Amino acid sequence: MQNTVKKELAALKNSVTFAMSLGAQELFHTNFIAFILENDDPLLNNIRQNLGKLFGILITTDTKVYTWREKYNLDLVIIAIDWINHINNEDECDSVDEINNPQVCVIEAKLKSIPTLVQLDEYDQKLENGLRFDLNDSDYLQSTEHGLLTGFKLEDSIKPKTITPIYAGKTNTINTTFKKILLSQVPLPSCTWSQQNWNKVAKAIKKSGISTGHSGLSNIVEDYAIDLENLANLITGVINFSSNNFKTQQLFSYKELCDGINASQFKKIRIHDLVGKVVFNDLEQRLFKTINICQCKTLQINHSTFYSNQQPGINFEWCYEKPGDKRIFRIGVQIQGSDYRHYIATNTSWPDLKNLAHKIPDWFFATINKNNLHAKNGITKHNYIKNNFNQHLYRFDVDKFLYSKMELYPLEPAVTFDELEKAINKSLLLACETIDYLISNSKLDDYFK
Repeated sequence: MQNTVKKELAALKNSVTFAMSLGAQELFHTNFIAFILENDDPLLNNIRQNLGKLFGILITTDTKVYTWREKYNLDLVIIAIDWINHINNEDECDSVDEINNPQVCVIEAKLKSIPTLVQLDEYDQKLENGLRFDLNDSDYLQSTEHGLLTGFKLEDSIKPKTITPIYAGKTNTINTTFKKILLSQVPLPSCTWSQQNWNKVAKAIKKSGISTGHSGLSNIVEDYAIDLENLANLITGVINFSSNNFKTQQLFSYKELCDGINASQFKKIRIHDLVGKVVFNDLEQRLFKTINICQCKTLQINHSTFYSNQQPGINFEWCYEKPGDKRIFRIGVQIQGSDYRHYIATNTSWPDLKNLAHKIPDWFFATINKNNLHAKNGITKHNYIKNNFNQHLYRFDVDKFLYSKMELYPLEPAVTFDELEKAINKSLLLACETIDYLISNSKLDDYFK
């Protein structure tokens, strides 16, 4: 895997901006984009206009751009306004007569983390109800008609989308263009936000360029664009490598996939966590497409990629919750490193969780058995145990998360994509039977009472 992106690794190793970005990938990049958009230096005009075009915003030399980072947990909010009769006076507040062509763009930037529909839905709800974005003192604008401008309120109702300039004296709601963009190298299926990838950001900056009259800024911006392009290409490269090699009817094994993620060159430049997340997210999506999901009462199947203890992982689970109750009971299969786990979990503490586990011993693994994953039809029920139960039960939190496990490697022959898919399929079917038993026999009533 590391040889597939050898060129990108070599470039990132010597990139100053990449080294600076490691502490906070998304925030670093949204800060850089905000700096370019807000900067009035004519040398940046071309870049500002090309970035604006990418985000659906028309930026001219008369456009004033305001940005907010991490406001209401939104990664980047951009408001662009053409001021009519705009007087630029650095010693005093600017004076305006009228707001023209207000444009709004909300960006969720994902680079070191994976986008989720749940998170975007939360932002949709916030924006639909309206959010206020205050201006800094230096950005206050004076208008003789309206008084002092102090901020804007954005409202993403279904129709129309509006921006409300907030003056000391009065407000005036205006219909406006309103873009919501997911900026990610990893596509998110069924996403209602417009999706853009980081390659296009790099391209928008590279093709614009800065005149040689400002060599310091030019060098930094150029290094940033090259760094971003290499990082984006690396992400795409490792995902393609995984998709092309660890797939159905291929002999490329799960262990080889994990070895590739943990390759020394990725660790050397501290990018193995990013590689692990994007490769496992791709694996999660592909496995979910191959799984023949059974109907489990009225429950919905959830699946997600996570990262903990320096290893990526995947969950496939059934969730049981009652309307109006924030408590959730979960049962599913988890893959992380060499572990293949069956678990039960709650989102709030429940001291009776361990007692519940003793009532469903068939759900938990007995021993590490290579036949569990190499059986013709995947995992079978006789591979579970009722005896010596406690020694096979593990916990992340005794009142929240209990599991048993078997090893995916070192098994011989090594586990393939097809075997992993069959195992998950069988596990989810057994999980459905188990939760059906728990619900039908009122075993979860104490938790939801």
